[in-house]
Amino acid sequence: MTPLLWSFALLHQLKHQAIHVHPSSSTSTTMYNHYSSSWVSHLQIPWERFPLRLSHAITRGDRAHPEDRRSMVRIVVEAMQVHYRNPKRASCEEVAKIIVNRYPQTFADFTEKGERLGCGHYSLLRSIKSRVEHVNRDNTTHRFRQTKRTRNEEDCSPNSNATSPKKVRCLVDSYGCVNWQPVELPEGGTPASLEEKKDTLLTIFNSEGPGAVERPDVDDFMCLTYISQRQLINSCPSLSVAEIQEQWPFLFTRKGLSNHFYKLTGIDISERLGQALITKGRRIINYFSSQKLKWNLGIRTLIQQIESEGVLTNNKVGTAAILLMMKYYKEDEDSLFVLADVSFFNTALGLMLLLAVLFLFCFLLHKMSWSFFWQETSARMSLEAESNLPITPRLIMLGQSPMTATCWMVSAEGRVIVELDKENIFADAMSVFFGSFYVLNLEYQESACATLELIQSYVCKDKP
Repeated sequence: MTPLLWSFALLHQLKHQAIHVHPSSSTSTTMYNHYSSSWVSHLQIPWERFPLRLSHAITRGDRAHPEDRRSMVRIVVEAMQVHYRNPKRASCEEVAKIIVNRYPQTFADFTEKGERLGCGHYSLLRSIKSRVEHVNRDNTTHRFRQTKRTRNEEDCSPNSNATSPKKVRCLVDSYGCVNWQPVELPEGGTPASLEEKKDTLLTIFNSEGPGAVERPDVDDFMCLTYISQRQLINSCPSLSVAEIQEQWPFLFTRKGLSNHFYKLTGIDISERLGQALITKGRRIINYFSSQKLKWNLGIRTLIQQIESEGVLTNNKVGTAAILLMMKYYKEDEDSLFVLADVSFFNTALGLMLLLAVLFLFCFLLHKMSWSFFWQETSARMSLEAESNLPITPRLIMLGQSPMTATCWMVSAEGRVIVELDKENIFADAMSVFFGSFYVLNLEYQESACATLELIQSYVCKDKP
């Protein structure tokens, strides 16, 4: 593990988390045995399946290449899941410790001076646990976890007269969701009444467009029909995003998706990710800028572009940090972003004007707002027709460069699914983009999984 990656691991920790330092080997062994899982003792690490370049690095005692390290983590998690589908953090730590103890020069955490950091396996533990969470995302069978017991509860002996605390079990998926699929209808609600509210929402959307999401009754109805939304999203066989959007169009707005994410995870994604992009984003930029000579040409060029922007606004800090991490992880920008130059829309202006007659006709028929039609139809149709959008989710940036983009859209399955308002900033767009993976049960694209897992650590923190 390079010093840079360890520094990012430090950034991901919560203020209440601490680096696990074992003061003595005896203490470490005692703790290790205390948390030991029986299946881990039978786990066979598939060393022979590791990438060839990684095998050579192990033989020479060199550091693992980031790409090989990620491949190794995937292979190890596959082997772990043969024994236990959703390993707990303690089990993941045992496996990480086995790997690091066997090949410390390749996998342990070290400073630039060669000093071992803490337990030495913290960063590998984080990588393994993040991968476990990712592959268990849609696995409803293994999401039951008991709530943590307090110190006082643990001190109660089995023979004491104290009443043992009631064991509460809640449905928690591996991504930290606390309300994956509710089973109880809202108070006073029936299947028929929920269906009626759903029809009302469709009628409002068809009459007023996505801007009606700000209406208090729409907000209430979306909250009350959350169980119906999750039933449709979690249905098997799964529906396409277009089919979900057809039935729940308000879900595909910034407010609708953010509110759904909050009910799903208990996290205000706009606030959580917005703060992380500013605070941790500046640290990332400062770290790269302070050692620019050690980076490859791609990173140095990007640093120069960032510095040419002058004093970065909070909006640009988040963009710059994400781009730097993608460069570091050797992930292409277009694996997350689609840059649509504003000049593209100028060249399509003639087509838009021709479509104006059609828009006006529809406006008169359906009494829908002109701004809604212009924004939702002309720009979206032009972009979808000309950009050849990929199947996997992308954040579309409207501007001459990612750093100067001022408007954003989110696409999935080759079509635009969410358009953000002009007053929204990059953090808002990134929140909607990342939240769509959770809300719509979408898998991370392999070409950008390292960056997305980094963002996941910002959002989920210590969940679960």
